[in-house]
Amino acid sequence: FTTFIFAAIIFLRCLSSTRAATCHPHDEVGLLAFKSGITRDTLGFLGAWKKGTDCCSWVSVTCKTGGSSRVTELVVSGTYLWGTISPLLAKLQHLEAIYFSFFKITGPFPQFLFQLPKLYLIHITGTHNQFAGSIPSSIFNWTRLNWLSLANNRFSGTIPDIFKSITELKSLDLSRNGFSRKLPPSISSLAPTLTYLDLSQNNLSGTIPNYLSRFQTLSTLDLSRNKYSGVVPMSFANLTGLFRLSLSHNFLTGPLPALKFVDG
Repeated sequence: FTTFIFAAIIFLRCLSSTRAATCHPHDEVGLLAFKSGITRDTLGFLGAWKKGTDCCSWVSVTCKTGGSSRVTELVVSGTYLWGTISPLLAKLQHLEAIYFSFFKITGPFPQFLFQLPKLYLIHITGTHNQFAGSIPSSIFNWTRLNWLSLANNRFSGTIPDIFKSITELKSLDLSRNGFSRKLPPSISSLAPTLTYLDLSQNNLSGTIPNYLSRFQTLSTLDLSRNKYSGVVPMSFANLTGLFRLSLSHNFLTGPLPALKFVDG
């Protein structure tokens, strides 16, 4: 699923780059500040990012065409970059999607991204990132948020109980972190919209919440490699939209509900 979305973003970026676009000065400043925060660029990925050139033609950058073109997407993946994320990236006021993967990010979590009024997709993952502690609560002030992936970081503690403010979230991936205890009750408010939920490889415990059976739009549910105990709710048989369910490597007992529609 993640690979598909990433491929779609790349396709849209390439499509956009074939049309006329002119870099906005604020966007150029923000992107060059981002480049200046990179301390290692093994593959020379950002070599073409130069002042005075059209940033809309830079690799990993997508601009909205027509009128005053602004940067709408920043996709940096598989580039072996190391460094910090400059606060001046907040100058990209029209940024809608940010996708950082396989990128060693040091320093604090970039909470300034939540100043971006049009941002709806946040994907910041990577085994070498230094983000730790709790998820910043300010991330959930963004009611436009449609996609949130913070997988493969070092977050820990309980998942904040602040999901009621997000009414449009369709994909949530907090896998491969150190979250513990129970899921927050407010996550049940995502039932009408959520299609993808991956909380695998954490330290979540207790019983699997019955309210997850109300997530009728879910196609993927992964709770594997946690510390769940007890039985799988029989009401999971109501999850008729599920394509993939993974509950392995927990401490579950008892019979399983009839899940004939599940793959794997």
